[in-house]
Amino acid sequence: MSPELKFSETFTVYHALPSGISLIAKTDGAIGGGLHGEKRGQAEIEAAMRERSIDVGAIFYQEFQAQLEASGAFEVANRGEEYDATIALEIDAYGLMIGLTFAPPLYPILSVKATMTSRDGRVIWRQSAGVRPNTGKNKTGYRIDEYIADPERLREVFQNALRLAAQSLVEKLPAK
Repeated sequence: MSPELKFSETFTVYHALPSGISLIAKTDGAIGGGLHGEKRGQAEIEAAMRERSIDVGAIFYQEFQAQLEASGAFEVANRGEEYDATIALEIDAYGLMIGLTFAPPLYPILSVKATMTSRDGRVIWRQSAGVRPNTGKNKTGYRIDEYIADPERLREVFQNALRLAAQSLVEKLPAK
């Protein structure tokens, strides 16, 4: 097995209610309603992630590889070695979103896909997984000002969310 990775370069701080009414988050954590919405804090969070080298794609690749190796489902090939199949990993979307209470904190949200192809290019398996705000084991979130003040919180929440997504994908792998 030879893993590959592609991912969306678009990071989004979502402040939307299911009804489509957007919320404006202020740095003090207060929420005010609005119809146009504002991605408050997005630039600061993106800058903090760059400054701290928080690479969501690299984290996902490492988490998936660790989960795959721990499962024993397939042996991971080293670069240059022969392999029977390739798993292409893709992060479609990721960001932060208000949880079920429709108020801060913001939780990680992401959507990932994995496709296994044989050496001759035939698709053997395809699966997707998603992580939503404060559901399942994705229960850690912070306010925008907390993420900006301590960017390692971004690493913490994305590491957990990406671990959950990788676990979900590995659990769905076909038998050898």
